[in-house]
Amino acid sequence: MSSIKFSFIHTSHTHVKRFKNVLRRYSGVQASHFVDEELLGDILLRGEIGKDHELRFKGLIKEVNKTYPQLVICTCSTLGQIISKGKGMNNVVGLDQPMIETCIEKHQKVVVAYTLKSTVFPTLELIAKTAKALNKPVEIIECFCEKAWEYFPHDVDQYLTKIKEALLPFIQKGDAIILAQASMGGVKQMMSTDKPLYSSDEIGIDYYVRSLMK
Repeated sequence: MSSIKFSFIHTSHTHVKRFKNVLRRYSGVQASHFVDEELLGDILLRGEIGKDHELRFKGLIKEVNKTYPQLVICTCSTLGQIISKGKGMNNVVGLDQPMIETCIEKHQKVVVAYTLKSTVFPTLELIAKTAKALNKPVEIIECFCEKAWEYFPHDVDQYLTKIKEALLPFIQKGDAIILAQASMGGVKQMMSTDKPLYSSDEIGIDYYVRSLMK
């Protein structure tokens, strides 16, 4: 375990403490955290990912690889569009892949909840690719928690409350719920339902730590 080293790339400083807390359950894991809040902010302002955003992200990866290059985990679902292209991403993974694979293996009718429209395309693309690879049929029901994002990251409690409010009418529409963004994971503790809620924070970290242990 002492040889396991990886890095996180975040788009909010809020994630650093949260992911450090998750990692405490694993002994001998060394992780470094890199944050670029302006990258996501500029993408949202422009409404799309441009070539300059790709270059900035790849530049950040080069800096990350100078320290903890074994594995680079990106916690931002929006940036999955860049990762999926594959160029210069040999040791870069998205945190949400294990979550989606775990969910699709078990469920056919899935509610996908998100607070940013920029998350929709990379998430649905990843679901489609995963379903095809697993040879599993999947039906997607989108739940846009549009009133939540304005509270992130300055009021996380209200952010999660708005997600919960948006999700409630969708609970019975699917067999399971995917929380498409890592920032949404905390809503699981606020909801009482027999439907499984999948979040990338715990599932993703557990998967990648275990894969590096092999």
